[in-house]
Amino acid sequence: MALDLSGVQRVVEGFLTDSLQLWRDVRGETDDVLDEETGVLGPETRAELIWEGTGAVVLSGLPAASPPLDAAVADVPSGSTYQGLLPLGVPSVQSSDLLIVMASIRDTQLVRCRFRITGVGHSSFAVVRVVRLENLGVGRPHPEAER
Repeated sequence: MALDLSGVQRVVEGFLTDSLQLWRDVRGETDDVLDEETGVLGPETRAELIWEGTGAVVLSGLPAASPPLDAAVADVPSGSTYQGLLPLGVPSVQSSDLLIVMASIRDTQLVRCRFRITGVGHSSFAVVRVVRLENLGVGRPHPEAER
């Protein structure tokens, strides 16, 4: 008998309120380019928009209400302070994809922040896709996003 998590998935996806864009360099050519007028690094235009929709960017490893019983320390790679929570319907996510926060009602400081995906989590009972993120800082939106 299969476990039906569709109700849980709908509830969890209701908490995904950030407006996000997922970009991919399909040819392996894109790198950040310095905008000499503003001094800000931004993505080149050779990347393609793969997905646009709602998700969430949250801090990873928030302190728990109670300490772990075995005093274990989580092995979290440096630079992955943030996690992205994406709906399961998002196309396949790959390491090195670029996630841009276009709007956030939870944390306005995340708006225009760019994150590189460093890893994709897997779960036995998935209701949301969890990805580890490397914060690339605040930059201009992707040039092709300003349509």
